[in-house]
Amino acid sequence: MTPRRELGTARLFAFALPAMPLAALYSPITVYLPPFYGTEMGLGLAVVGGVFIFARVWDIVTDPVLGILSDRVAIRGSRRRPWLAVSVPLLLVTVVMVFMPRAVSGETVSAGYLMFWLAVMYVGYTLATLSQYSWASELSADYNERSRIMGWREFFHLSGMLAVLSLPAAMEYFQGNTSLGDKVATMGMYVLVLLPLTVGLAVAVVPEHPHRRNEQLDWREGMRILLRNAPMRRVLATDLAVGIPGGVMGSLYVFFVMDVIRAPEWLTVILLGFFAAGLLGVPLTVRLSYRVGKHHAIVACCVAMILVTLGFLALEPGDVLPFAALIVASGLVFNGINAMLRSITADITDYDQVHSGSERAGLYYALLTLTSKIGYAFALITYPVLEWLGYEAGGQSGAQAIDALRYTFVVFPLTALVVAICLMWRFPIGLERQREIRRLLSERQREDESVRPQDGERAHP
Repeated sequence: MTPRRELGTARLFAFALPAMPLAALYSPITVYLPPFYGTEMGLGLAVVGGVFIFARVWDIVTDPVLGILSDRVAIRGSRRRPWLAVSVPLLLVTVVMVFMPRAVSGETVSAGYLMFWLAVMYVGYTLATLSQYSWASELSADYNERSRIMGWREFFHLSGMLAVLSLPAAMEYFQGNTSLGDKVATMGMYVLVLLPLTVGLAVAVVPEHPHRRNEQLDWREGMRILLRNAPMRRVLATDLAVGIPGGVMGSLYVFFVMDVIRAPEWLTVILLGFFAAGLLGVPLTVRLSYRVGKHHAIVACCVAMILVTLGFLALEPGDVLPFAALIVASGLVFNGINAMLRSITADITDYDQVHSGSERAGLYYALLTLTSKIGYAFALITYPVLEWLGYEAGGQSGAQAIDALRYTFVVFPLTALVVAICLMWRFPIGLERQREIRRLLSERQREDESVRPQDGERAHP
């Protein structure tokens, strides 16, 4: 069923654009910043590893706190746009401090310097992403229109990742051998230019529905309602499950290319193909959801991903083209799942509002962000597993250890995908249930307005 388009294409474009610099900010944090600070900035890998672990724990702890803050604190009657705007100066300062440390502190920095500015950066990033997700969920009450909005957001998120990961390759091609510090600084400049422009455009042209005062729940009552929210428990478990394939394959990707395919020169090009395929896969998944529903679209993507993942078991050294084809296929079928889960979460916030009387989208998206991060972090368990099985990176492993890498690359994702299918197969909120929930909320709003004092009248005790 085609969605009822409440947001025109121009405004939807403006709303989704900030996802590009936000994705470009987050990607280098995990890929480029640790080796840059560990080597060129002289901190050492052990110290940098400890700092980034602290930053990740800090990020996980602050997510729900910032989600609750964005739900409860409105600025001039608005809860989402102001917090997105507030995140911009915070992020601009931290980008300079983290991505361009030589311009501030010279050739060396302390661990405390990196720890402090990473912590501040994560606060700004969380504020921005939670504000945008919560704002997206409130732009439309239509079941399918929400998928369209989240699909656009995910499309620009992937575009940002593709763009920022292309920068180092482009620098190598045009400038020759380039230092890691120069690459990091260039990615920082990309964010510095794009972030204020895109957020400014979104805040200026995209409306936010007027904020109605929430019922202030006692935290114990609010937690009780949240824990009894069975659909949200399913979504959180699914988000955790689908985070595992991305985390495992991402963390083992380099090793797989080097020691199974034995074609390290194709590392970057094939990885870019994954994100490029996602630019086509996301709108295809959104269109599929119009026909079969969001949760069934997730099931279809997971089934397709299982078939693709099994193909990695058949690869041998030199199979560059089959490997590239499988990576592109995985990008095509896997990248749309994130948009579907975020769209379903918008429906669940309506379900929560029926039971709690409170609009808590910020908290719910904070929880979803939390499970996604845990899923990716869980993937790191593959490192000690591979070490226990005798694998050593860099071509020093025997045939059995290489097979261990191959099966680890496949088995963990397959198991998680099967779990996700079981969780989503009979998900209780589809098109008809969501419409019924919206009808209940509309009736409640009309009742509230009917008992509210009219202009010029005084409320009686």
